Amino acid sequence: MPSHQLSGIRLRRALPFAIGGLVVLVLAGIAISRIVNQHDLVQQKERQAHDALVVSQAMEAGTALGDTALWVQAASVWSRILGERVQFFDSSGNALADSDSLGEDGTGSSVIVRQALTTGQASILAEDKLHSALRLEQNGHVGGVVVLSTHMRGPVAPIRWPLFWVTAVAILLVAATSVLSLISARRALSRLAEGAARFSKGDWEARVPVDPYRRADEFTAVAHAFNRMAAEVKFRFDQQRQQREQLEAVVSNMNDGLLAVDAAGVVRLVNQTFVRYFRSAFEDPVGRTHTEAFRDQGLNQMIEKTLSGMLEEEGELEVLAPSRRVLVVHMALIPEGHQNDVRAVLLARDVTARRRLQELRRDFVANVSHELRTPLTAVLGYVEALRDTATLSQEASSFLDTISRNAQRMERIVGDLLELSRIEAPGFALQLSEFSLDSLAHEVAENFHGPLTDKNQKLSVAIPPTLGTIVADRDGIARILSNLVDNAHKYTPSGGLIRIEAERAGEDVVLSVSDDGIGVPEANRSRLFERFYRVDRDRSRDSGGTGLGLAIVKHLAEAHGGSALYEALIPVGSRFVVRLPRQAPEDNTASQSTPDNTIKH
Repeated sequence: MPSHQLSGIRLRRALPFAIGGLVVLVLAGIAISRIVNQHDLVQQKERQAHDALVVSQAMEAGTALGDTALWVQAASVWSRILGERVQFFDSSGNALADSDSLGEDGTGSSVIVRQALTTGQASILAEDKLHSALRLEQNGHVGGVVVLSTHMRGPVAPIRWPLFWVTAVAILLVAATSVLSLISARRALSRLAEGAARFSKGDWEARVPVDPYRRADEFTAVAHAFNRMAAEVKFRFDQQRQQREQLEAVVSNMNDGLLAVDAAGVVRLVNQTFVRYFRSAFEDPVGRTHTEAFRDQGLNQMIEKTLSGMLEEEGELEVLAPSRRVLVVHMALIPEGHQNDVRAVLLARDVTARRRLQELRRDFVANVSHELRTPLTAVLGYVEALRDTATLSQEASSFLDTISRNAQRMERIVGDLLELSRIEAPGFALQLSEFSLDSLAHEVAENFHGPLTDKNQKLSVAIPPTLGTIVADRDGIARILSNLVDNAHKYTPSGGLIRIEAERAGEDVVLSVSDDGIGVPEANRSRLFERFYRVDRDRSRDSGGTGLGLAIVKHLAEAHGGSALYEALIPVGSRFVVRLPRQAPEDNTASQSTPDNTIKH
C-alpha cells in the first residue's frame, strides 16, 4: 500500500482518538468544576445563614436597636470575627451600619433586605458575591435586618493548573495509545496489502504472516480469512489449470478438426487439425472472426447458418487444396450465455478414404454385376436349350433344374445389386410423376396373385380414396411395395394375411405393409435394412431371398426424402412403414441416400 495512503489512514484514525479524548477531558473538568462549585455554594450558604443567626440572636439579646453607635461598633466587631462584611438595616430598609468603611452598597444588599423583611430570611448570589440576610426582632416587633456578604472565589481556582496538567497528560496518553495502535494497525495492513499484491500478480503461494504471540483481534481474523481464501483460490485454480491442460491435450491430439466460435463469430477455440483442413491464413486464428480466419465459403456459410439457429446436424464439404479432401462437418449450437461464451461448435472429420472405398465398392459391384449378367443369361439359355432339344434322364433333368434355380437366384442377386448401385450412383435422379397410390398398390397385388395362391395367403389393399394422388417415382414406389410384399410373403405361414395400407399424416403419406407372420426378434431389428443381412439365413436361402430387398426399400425411401422403419405387432406379425412426402423434392439428387454405415450428404 502506498505510504501516502497509510499516512491518510493514520491521520484519520488518530484524529478521532485525540479529539475524543480532549472533549471527554474538557467535559469532565467542566462537570467537576460545576459540581465542586455547587457543593461549595451550598456549604457557604449554610455557614453564612448560621453566622447570620448567631449575629441576630446576639443583637436581639443585648443591643438597643435605637443606638446607632452600638450598630456601627457591632458591625465592625462581627466583621472581624466572621471575616465577612456585616451590614445592619432598620425596619424601613435604611442602612444603620456597615463594616466596609467605603460603604459600597451592591445591588444584592438592597434586594436581599427587601426579601428578608418580607420572608424573614433570604440568600442571593449577585455577580461574585454571596449575600445572606436575617430579620431582627425585639419584643415581637421587626427591629431591622442583618446582612452578611462575602466574595465567592470558588474552590476550583486553586486546582485549575493541576487540572490543566492532568488533562494535558491524559491527552498525551490517549495520543500515545492511538499512535501505538496505529503502528500496529499499519503493520497489519501493510502485511495484508503486500500479501494481496503478490497474490494478485500470480504468486499463488502468497500468504499474510500471522504472529502466533499476538493477541487475536480484527486484523488477525482478516489475515486468517485471507489465507484461507488464498488457499481455496489456489486449489480451484490448480484444478481449472489441470482441466484446461487436459482439454488442450485432448483437442490438440484429435484426428478430427475442432472449431468453437462465440455469438459474434469470433474464434474461441481451434486445433491444428482444423487449421490444416481449411488452410487458415493465421497460425493461431483465436480472437479473429471466422471469415478472417478461414476463406472457405462453404465453411463460413455453415457457421453462419448454425449461429442463426437454422441448425443442421451435419454437412459435407469438399476441399480441393492442397489435395482433394471430403470432410463431414458436425455442427452443434450451445444455449446462449455471455457475449464471449462459445456459441457454436464444429467438428470436421476427414472421410476421403471412406468415400473412395465406397466409390470403389460401388463401381466394383456394378462392374461385376454387369459382367455376371451375360454368362448367367447364357447359362439359363443353354439350360432351356438342353431341355428342348434332348431326351434327358430323370437325374439329368434334376441337374438342369438345380442349375436353373441357382442361376435364377444369382440373376436376382445381380439384378438387386445393379438396382442398388443405380440408386447409390451420384447421378441418380428420380423420375417424378403424379399417380394414384391406390391404383399402384392393386397392380402390385395382382403381380403376386400366383405366389400368394400357392401358399394360400391373402393380400388386402386398404387405401382411402380421399388420399388422392402423390408426386413421386412410380417405378421406385412400385419396387418398394413389391419388395415389402415379397418379404411378407416369404415369412408369413400358409393361410396368413398380408395388408397394404396408406394414410395421410400432415404433409406426408404413410405407406405400410403388415403381416401376421413370425415377426423379427428384437436383437435383429436394428440391422434389418442392411444389405445382405438376413435374420434366418437358412430359411432365406431356401426361399430364394437375396438380403438386398429391404436395403433397396430404405434407399429408395430416403431418395424420396422419406424414411423406412420396422414395427413389431402384438402378439405376432410385422409392419414395415415407409413415410413419404406427398410431393417428392425435385432436386432429388441432393437428398439421395448413401450406402449403409456412411454419413448423409
